[in-house]
Amino acid sequence: EYPTRMSHSDFDEWKKIVTEVIDKENPSVVVTFDHSGWTGHPDHIISSVEVMNILKKYPEITLLWPALDPEGKKWVNEEVRDIMPMANVSFKLGKKRRLILYRAANCYRSQRFSDKKLMPILRIILGWKAEWYHKVDMKKEYKHKFVKFDI
Repeated sequence: EYPTRMSHSDFDEWKKIVTEVIDKENPSVVVTFDHSGWTGHPDHIISSVEVMNILKKYPEITLLWPALDPEGKKWVNEEVRDIMPMANVSFKLGKKRRLILYRAANCYRSQRFSDKKLMPILRIILGWKAEWYHKVDMKKEYKHKFVKFDI
């Protein structure tokens, strides 16, 4: 478990663990935040940059960043919205997968839905038909920027 805002030494340990997991699990695909961090959270941005750096040593692994459609982007911090990548891969979601996503989101206190939010959010999630991703070009230079973010 890591603190909400990681220090440089925390990230050094984190990078070591990520590399060990990749070596042990030998994944074909890794999914992480894009360089916007979605919210501008500095740990999300650093995680994105570092995972991409680590995966440059594993050319057989595909890196995917979750991506939003233009409607979804309006909910993102406007300071990082312009550097979020466009989706270039999508996967259809069945009802069972959408329910799993709802339950997973509900595990986090910050993502839990009050009674007032439950029905609209439930309708959105259960109506969700696909997940969108950006397949990262490991040879491309992607921008990132840190914004004022209160933790």
